[in-house]
Amino acid sequence: MSTRTPSRPKPRPATERFEQRRRSVSRRRWLLRGAALGVAALLGVAVWLVGWSSVLGVRQVVVRGADQVQPSLVQLTAAVPLGTPLARVDLGAVRARVEAIPAVASAEVRRQWPNTLLVQVVVRVPVLAADTGGRWQLIDRTGLAFKTVADPPAGLPVLTTAGDPATVDAATMRAMATVAASLPATLVAQVRSIGASSPDDVVLRLASGAQVRWGSADDTAVKAQVLAVLVARGGPKVSLYDVRAPDAPTTR
Repeated sequence: MSTRTPSRPKPRPATERFEQRRRSVSRRRWLLRGAALGVAALLGVAVWLVGWSSVLGVRQVVVRGADQVQPSLVQLTAAVPLGTPLARVDLGAVRARVEAIPAVASAEVRRQWPNTLLVQVVVRVPVLAADTGGRWQLIDRTGLAFKTVADPPAGLPVLTTAGDPATVDAATMRAMATVAASLPATLVAQVRSIGASSPDDVVLRLASGAQVRWGSADDTAVKAQVLAVLVARGGPKVSLYDVRAPDAPTTR
């Protein structure tokens, strides 16, 4: 018996193989183009959602730290309409507007995704009060009069000069405010008034009637410590404390 040798498939013509490779390359190109178009479309939608639509727009402006300022005033001054895309809010501009509120010392503005704008404020703390004729202006540690009230907070030292604090020389006002801010609580409770004829001539008046010659605002922390010791030792007979040279204080 004879056996047949299996026949081998005939090789495809070169033109057929070339055409198949061409079609394969063409399909890959179309797939890549389609994928690129899909990615571009997704990026376009994402950009639109973040930067232009109200989906990620401001739905609330949250104010924190405004215990001395009405939160509604901060929100109104921030001037960010609800629905504004959160990504397009100019944080620096909002901060500048909020810091223009006299009672605000500083502000920080942050985005809280997806829909909240957070405004964190630091309010000014009064260290002095000035009588302006039935009304009182509160002054912070920088010497800025930032708020007018009917009555000053209890225990707050007052300026010895009545009238608008704006008429006082700025450097002199800063010196008095710096001294007032440096006083420890035990001394603040005893200081009734602060005055100065110049930045180098700050004078305090205590509840006992004694006068304190403080001098300039230099070395305020050391002077405050020295004065606290002198007052604790002095008693009611002392009418004058001089701490202008804190390393050599005198009493009378």
